[in-house]
Amino acid sequence: MQPEKPPAGADQVLVCTSPAAFLQRVSDALRYGLTWYVRGTAPEAKWAGIEAKFRARYPTLSRDRKHLARERKAGRPAVRLFVLQPKGRAAGLVEFVLVAAAPVPGDGETWRDATRDRLRVWSYEAVRQTRPGSAAPAWTWRLQKARYDALRSEIIERVRKRQDDELAALAASTKRWPGFAPVRKQQRALGLLLAGEWKRSRAHGTTPPEWPRLGYVRRLKTR
Repeated sequence: MQPEKPPAGADQVLVCTSPAAFLQRVSDALRYGLTWYVRGTAPEAKWAGIEAKFRARYPTLSRDRKHLARERKAGRPAVRLFVLQPKGRAAGLVEFVLVAAAPVPGDGETWRDATRDRLRVWSYEAVRQTRPGSAAPAWTWRLQKARYDALRSEIIERVRKRQDDELAALAASTKRWPGFAPVRKQQRALGLLLAGEWKRSRAHGTTPPEWPRLGYVRRLKTR
């Protein structure tokens, strides 16, 4: 799955309505070397003013890819802004990630390096993994360890307490996870845990709730 290159003339502010597309666009930027980030949320009612401040502070946000590359080569800030605003949602919080090739001096933001300080969005974290047949690692997403461990504990507890409706709801909820390779691996492992714990704790011949197969995440449009 090739990362998306911004077309010539593209605005460097990308607004996504899909959480999976939002994660894809951010990992695309990480793959192209924009590994310094600022992660945040803002009230939707205040977002227009905050975005205007970002545009004034980082002129390359509204420039095309070639200009962005020239700015990087000249040692000036090369910044992109990714925004998540799901459709049909009442006023709430806007999720955003600023990415840059290097920290921007004097801008008042706390920049972190994703290669040393993991970028976390909701229950996911950006990691570099080498795929079979690839020479170098690529950026992708997985469940954070704390979230994964909590799900393991929840499955074991619900099997032992015979909370089958809750188990079925948990299984169904995993179908909505973004199907990045590490997430698929974690989801399969949780399904195997459920099957093994059920076999140990329940009577022979009973069947655990169906654990869905999580498909690959396809390339998604920004909006």
